[in-house]
Amino acid sequence: MNSKRVSIAVAVTAIGLAVAPGVAFAADGQVPCGTAAVPAVYSTVVVPGTPAVTHEESEWSLVSQVVEKKWHRWVVDTPAQPEVMGTIHHDAVYETVVVTPAKAAYDEPVLVSDAYDEPVTVPAHDAQEVDVPEHQVQEVDVPEHQVQEVDVPEHQVQEVDVPEHQVQEVDVPEHQVQELVTAAYDDPPVMTSPAVYVIEYKFISKNGAVRWESDPNWNANGNSSSGGWVGTGETRQGALISPAVYAPAVHHDAVYKTVTVPATYKTVTVPATYKTVTVPATYKWVTVPATYKWVTVPATYKTVHYDAVTTIVHHDAVWDTIHHDAVPEVTKQELVTEAYDEDVVVTPATPEVGHWDEAWGVDSPGDDWSDTGETRTVDGDTQLVWAAESPGQYWTATGQTRTVEDTPAVPDSTTQVLVTEAIPAGPACPTPGEPTTGNGEEVVPEPADPASAVPGAAGLGKPAAAANPTTELAFTGSDPRLALLGLGFVLTGLGVSAGYRKVARQR
Repeated sequence: MNSKRVSIAVAVTAIGLAVAPGVAFAADGQVPCGTAAVPAVYSTVVVPGTPAVTHEESEWSLVSQVVEKKWHRWVVDTPAQPEVMGTIHHDAVYETVVVTPAKAAYDEPVLVSDAYDEPVTVPAHDAQEVDVPEHQVQEVDVPEHQVQEVDVPEHQVQEVDVPEHQVQEVDVPEHQVQELVTAAYDDPPVMTSPAVYVIEYKFISKNGAVRWESDPNWNANGNSSSGGWVGTGETRQGALISPAVYAPAVHHDAVYKTVTVPATYKTVTVPATYKTVTVPATYKWVTVPATYKWVTVPATYKTVHYDAVTTIVHHDAVWDTIHHDAVPEVTKQELVTEAYDEDVVVTPATPEVGHWDEAWGVDSPGDDWSDTGETRTVDGDTQLVWAAESPGQYWTATGQTRTVEDTPAVPDSTTQVLVTEAIPAGPACPTPGEPTTGNGEEVVPEPADPASAVPGAAGLGKPAAAANPTTELAFTGSDPRLALLGLGFVLTGLGVSAGYRKVARQR
């Protein structure tokens, strides 16, 4: 804070020092001749930074105690099996008795009429007999001639458009896989503070009794009122005061690397494709032989005379056959023993076989579990908390600490502040005897050398009095009012700085 105030005081002082010699040139808005250029003046203001605000925190652990009950349930391995009865059916017993014996089939001949001779007379008569029987002759139906027949009819054929070929297709594209470099693992727990136990000391009485006490000077040992108890110097580990504290295990994640697996290709047979092409029909000259047709010529008849003729027609005796089918044997079933059912034991009864399942838990694992009445105390969940102080009773520090940043640090910074603006250089002053313009103004030639920074001393060795031939003196830039303004800035800066130093000393 003090450095910031000092910076402000220095800036005000710098303003005064800069304004005092330079601000006079802007009094009338014109830069006098022979005035050198004045650059702009800047002040660097330093803004001090602030350090980070942090506090230390420790890790605290709390292990809860859980009371678990012992539960059990009966699990049936083999259920009891009841006695299984079965029924054996005995069919009825029959015997076969022949009622009618079988008889084979046979044929029996039977006379229908006796044989006899019958005279048959054909009287004399005239009959028409065929002279020229009806017949067929071939006549030309269509004379032999030539016609054009289709040799190969118009048809379509399948031509190969794209022949069968093989191409390489990507079977498995190039891809990246993650390969395990280092498997994840946990560092073994580290003991931050060992368990603390009570140290017990062994005492023996004059009667040989043994007693253990945590006070090494119990019963004063050798005094007269000790009751005969003497310390043996032997010690043992007694009750636990505080358990050992372990830092939480540090887990290391698995490390993988990305491996690019190149693409693999497979050869695929692309079947040929076909296109349908129409083939125009072709023709050939074919000689068609003459064809013939059958013409029926009707029969012609003539008259023939036949004398009467008598013939004897013999008729054989006529017999008929009567067929007698076979007669099957006829039997009947006579009951010897009636059917009956017999009950027998198929599977004897077996008892149930099982075992007891046991489980520890705060609550029952299920509806079929029952409480045995036995309990035990085990460690429950471990709570971890970061805090500057212990959260309360039973909380134990793990030994792990960390720094927590409340407010981040702010670095120092600087700012450029404009104190005075730049003033351009004035024109060169005229030399006596040089011509002027038509309106009475003097013509100002370009100076041979750059104008001097001090008015009246142009760097040519000429006195300032020769700069203006008139009775008015050349402007020297020493306006007393502006000089007093610059001096006021200087005094103000010095006063502010002195005031800050006084306040700093009082603090």
